Amino acid sequence: GVGRDANNGKSDKRLRNLVSSDADDDGAADAHRERRLSISDPAPAVGTKYVLVLRVTAPDSSPTHSASEIADSIFGPAVGGSDQVNLYTQMKACSYDQLLFLPASDASYPNIVNGVAEVSISADVNGADRTTIRNEITAAAPAVVGELERFDHVMYCFPPGTVSSDGGSWIANAYKPGWQSNYNDDWCTYPSGQMHEIGHNLGLSHSGEGTSTYGDSSGMMGYSYSNDEWPRMCFNAAKSWQLGWYASRNHYFDPLRHFFWQGKLVGLDDYGEAIEGQHTVVLKITEEDDPFEDLYLIYNRAKGINEDTNEDSDDVNVVRGGSSVSSSVLTSGLKTDGTGAYTLQNFRGSDDLVIQVCGGGTEAGATGDVDYADVVVYLDDGNRVSTCTGTQKPTGSPAPTPSPVNWFETVFDYEYRNYGNMFDIEAKSRDVDITEWWVSPNDPSSTRQFRVYLREGTWVGHEFVEADWTLVGSGTAATEEDTPMALPSSIVGPNNPISLKKNTRYGLYVTMDADQMKYTKVDGASQGDLFREDDNLSLFVGTRTYGWPFATTISSSPYVVNTFFKYNTIQEGCASDADCDDGDQCTGYSACVNDVCQPPTGAVTCDDSSVCTTDACNPATGQCSFDAVQCADDGDSCTEGVCDQVLGCQDSPIAGCTHL
Repeated sequence: GVGRDANNGKSDKRLRNLVSSDADDDGAADAHRERRLSISDPAPAVGTKYVLVLRVTAPDSSPTHSASEIADSIFGPAVGGSDQVNLYTQMKACSYDQLLFLPASDASYPNIVNGVAEVSISADVNGADRTTIRNEITAAAPAVVGELERFDHVMYCFPPGTVSSDGGSWIANAYKPGWQSNYNDDWCTYPSGQMHEIGHNLGLSHSGEGTSTYGDSSGMMGYSYSNDEWPRMCFNAAKSWQLGWYASRNHYFDPLRHFFWQGKLVGLDDYGEAIEGQHTVVLKITEEDDPFEDLYLIYNRAKGINEDTNEDSDDVNVVRGGSSVSSSVLTSGLKTDGTGAYTLQNFRGSDDLVIQVCGGGTEAGATGDVDYADVVVYLDDGNRVSTCTGTQKPTGSPAPTPSPVNWFETVFDYEYRNYGNMFDIEAKSRDVDITEWWVSPNDPSSTRQFRVYLREGTWVGHEFVEADWTLVGSGTAATEEDTPMALPSSIVGPNNPISLKKNTRYGLYVTMDADQMKYTKVDGASQGDLFREDDNLSLFVGTRTYGWPFATTISSSPYVVNTFFKYNTIQEGCASDADCDDGDQCTGYSACVNDVCQPPTGAVTCDDSSVCTTDACNPATGQCSFDAVQCADDGDSCTEGVCDQVLGCQDSPIAGCTHL
């Protein structure tokens, strides 16, 4: 299998972000790498990927390991080898067989053996810059293995001797996202280096801690290790969410909508035993105003597929941020002995966010036992007291529920550029206000004019007539090459949103006064096909335009603009059953049906049919209590108040009592 995803076999124009595992990377390079933008949760990293490995020999140097040794160190049992911890085995284990990296083969090129091919270059490598040698390899390889880009991933195994751009040593690096990765001699055989660099190919950024870009050693996107059979480890909380492997047991929590969450986190090795609705693998706490500040919680259990996690093992790890453009940061490791707690002050400009680990244990899973950590997350407004068995509801009136904030991304996989893009978008069952709109010009630093047009109904048939459209707004903005940017607030913003009525399709047209707007061609699709949707919006494949602001011709090919929106839904009533919760466990359950809270059902009735008890329901727990009635004292020292089951409280004489 050669293998190549339909939209993955692109030219080198898309491979701009080279991410290195060198200790000598400089800040300018890091800034350049972080320009590729991805806000919303990407598609899961799943499927079968075919990997070609190039063992490179130079006139003055050869790799330390033979081709068969390299194949064993990367693919192990997939090529009949004995290596136990490698790219194939560990990605297979961590993904629960959802992502397989298999050795590439091609009958037309029999010199590819067990996924490895020998490539010779004419340049000496000792003291040579690695980039120069990488280019030599790229030029020499097609004569041996054919076109490289038809493979899902290509690993370059360098011979020893090359240096980084500043003359120092280097370990490995890779394109993010992309298909190529580079390894300095032995590092081609180390599983942590393999998974780290292929992780970059999959769109993962680094896992940091403090000021160290690689400081989070709890997962494979931190430091790498010069060991062949170690570590048996997966990825941290943010990366585990991004990869999508545990989506069926992940949970999304918005503290400003539902202030309290309590649940049991289980480790990665117990995902297969986790029970839906009972166990969570990754908890994402949304920071909707800034997705790069989202928090991710995971029980970093050192067990099985993750037994060698190298930091904060067996703790609940709190990780901030993390996307294809932003490194995640390990913020805290919380002990599971009941002392672990973390507070983030003024969460999203509101109350303090409290994360508390109440303890841990072992319980039955789907077919066997799982280890868990019991976690409580809540907003502390001073009226809520966490007991780890439940958090009391606020005593005052509940705060109004804010309109939910959402992010909607198309794709940032640049191929083409032109003046603008027309496409259809449809609001589903709720009115939508777009309050922020980002695009991705390929324009060197300059000032450009932008316009957005809107029309109710499709854009098709109205491509050339400006009078068929309503000008939403225009404005100028500074652009920078390969750097996504928000459209000017004169076009769209919180105070002047682009409003879409529910159950209505619109044509949208965004354009700039230069042919620098980025697009991606949607191979295998047609204009008008659904490209992406979420709970509130559907976006359809459109076209690119050839002039400003309108052209006389357009493309008939299917394109989608590289963009994302920030939007609110307009809530006419309730959005979910949670909006109908009055916080009182005694009043019953109220369902949200067609945006309307229904009368509650299942109210707790506390009645033991005794006149001698006071019946009450605890609003925090929904539990009944039946406290004995305290009968009033009549002031007579020779009587006592007793309760009769028929007559109620009575003053009963005390036997033998006389008044003095």
